Amino acid sequence: MRYPITLLVVSLATAYTLVATPSYAQVVRSVPGDHATIQAGIVAAQNGDIVEVAPGTYVENLDFLGKTIVVRSSGGPNVTTIDGSSAPVGATQRAAIQVRSGEGSGTALQGFTITGGNGNSEGDSVYAAAFYDERGGGVYVRSSSIEIRDCRFIQNLAHIGSAIYCVSCPDVSVIDCELKNNATGFRCVLVAVGGTNFTMRNCQVTDNFSVSAPVGMLIYNVNSTLEDSLFADNSTLPSPGDGGGALYVSALSGQSVPPLATIHVRRCTFRNNDYAGNGASVTVSGFVDSVFEDCVFRDEPGTPASVDEASAIFRRCLFADNVSTSATAVITTVNLNTLVMENCTMTGGTGVQATLVLGGNTATTLRNCIIWGDTTPMPIFQFPGSATQDIQYCDIEGGYPGTGNFDADPLFVNPAGGSYFLASGSPCIDTGDPSFPLDPDGTTIDVGAFPASSVLFKRGDTNLDGAVDVGDAVSLLLSLFGDGGALACDDAGDANDSGALDIADAVFIVSYLFSGGAQPPAPGVSCGTDATTADPLGCEVSSDSC
Repeated sequence: MRYPITLLVVSLATAYTLVATPSYAQVVRSVPGDHATIQAGIVAAQNGDIVEVAPGTYVENLDFLGKTIVVRSSGGPNVTTIDGSSAPVGATQRAAIQVRSGEGSGTALQGFTITGGNGNSEGDSVYAAAFYDERGGGVYVRSSSIEIRDCRFIQNLAHIGSAIYCVSCPDVSVIDCELKNNATGFRCVLVAVGGTNFTMRNCQVTDNFSVSAPVGMLIYNVNSTLEDSLFADNSTLPSPGDGGGALYVSALSGQSVPPLATIHVRRCTFRNNDYAGNGASVTVSGFVDSVFEDCVFRDEPGTPASVDEASAIFRRCLFADNVSTSATAVITTVNLNTLVMENCTMTGGTGVQATLVLGGNTATTLRNCIIWGDTTPMPIFQFPGSATQDIQYCDIEGGYPGTGNFDADPLFVNPAGGSYFLASGSPCIDTGDPSFPLDPDGTTIDVGAFPASSVLFKRGDTNLDGAVDVGDAVSLLLSLFGDGGALACDDAGDANDSGALDIADAVFIVSYLFSGGAQPPAPGVSCGTDATTADPLGCEVSSDSC
């Protein structure tokens, strides 16, 4: 029965992908059934219509023409491609797709591979006229709203925003997308400038290249949310740039004004973004309020995060195995900054200066953090100035002054295997700031990003929605073999508790649900912690229902 169950899971995964499309329908116009080309379907469509595209490669440059419509594929991005390479040099539109005529909420693009775009040539006051002007190789959005879902942006080219460029947009969402092997001549694979709201969720931004930094994303003066996304293996040539190998966030600087933009980053991973020594993998600059929660900064070949004339809060973040000529975790500049770190773990890095390098005007607060196992001259280096430090209830190797601070091996479960949970007997258990909320087990909060008992999950609840059902098998298969991205809780995905994530876990879930198979091992389908902490898997966030 093993193979039929596996085939059932794959079929369910395909069905799940197809039915996940939001419904805006008035009329469904098929391509090539009703219309020979995608653009012909758009021309014929009215607001609220769906243009549904059969599998194939369509060599077109599309314009949504101001219509609030859904353009989607019937088979998904692996079998449906929009190739924007046919537009001649000098054409006004060389982006594969443009949405620039006031398209409203409800506009959507779903289920395509987008390739061959070269960007629109259009003047814009945001950048100096001296720079080349091609923007938005894959999708160019101006003064419009759109949801881009389940798309792959591969091998697009532009001077700014080789995959996606949005300017002055009320609401743009990029969900379940992959941005890979795109190239820019100046700035970033994805650029959002001005506007109201930008959202990215469950995306992968990997293996992209820029002639100069930043490489991954530039967000300028836009309120934004990034969730459950991976930024990895992006690179740039050595050049005088602004940094931001993965992410550069900025608003206006040099003025005494309230924050002009906010960004909230949750459950994102930043890994091996090579920005050639310019700045940091993540740079927050110029009157931006930023919050990073449950994020991982790992194997970065430089400083993971830089704060310049801005506010940054890091909660439950891991900084591990980074190599830097400056800081192995966070650096702040000489400008006025606010840095708050709560329940963060900083370990395994190699740095020339320190784990934290703080500018002379930085107001720094650390609570319940671990700085241990870094190879640096000191844990914290503070430049002289009017800075303030409030560092308490932290485990800092070599010791550090402050209430509740201590110097002791935190006893990680398996740091060599990537698990920084606290083992039984860790001095970090129940020794955090007593003024903080209690851990879920009712005890004083633990020190570090991954406490001994605060991460609860249901085994088999791969997507962490609180129920073990067929969606979990689909989520695991998409993570292993499709475009689903990394799991937030590997222990939950390890349904058979073998210590590895593989197709056998998806088969186990389906067998349990439909064939009378065994119940998932402890903690089972009730909330609990992992009893087999010796395996290399971990769980970074709790299930929604725990």
